[in-house]
Amino acid sequence: MTLYKPPEPPGEFSLPLTPERLKWQLDVIGWGRGEVAHRLDIDDRKVAAWVVGRSFCPNLVAVWLEKLAQKMLVDPVPPDWNEREPGRTAAKHGHYGRNSGRHEIREHPDDEEGEAQVMEDPPAFLRR
Repeated sequence: MTLYKPPEPPGEFSLPLTPERLKWQLDVIGWGRGEVAHRLDIDDRKVAAWVVGRSFCPNLVAVWLEKLAQKMLVDPVPPDWNEREPGRTAAKHGHYGRNSGRHEIREHPDDEEGEAQVMEDPPAFLRR
């Protein structure tokens, strides 16, 4: 099993937070802009502005994200935490987004010959 290795951090951490360092932090933590916006209870367009450098990330948030990123570097998610079926894929950081998950073509006994249905296999936590 290959473990995810984050890229080297772009320079030393400093305030104001650079967009490159913010992108690195989010990559190491495994969050997208939407997750940051959700956790901070703000509009995701504000986080998008931080990521592209249109506005500055508040220092308090920048320090918090840096602490989370540094923690994830020294104590990453255990590689065998997941009991997913062999051969099943997940998103890069183990999240299930709208477009992740497996699509398979399965034949059904009631289908006419040569015809198959495309079904999306739900993530394990949704199956009962």
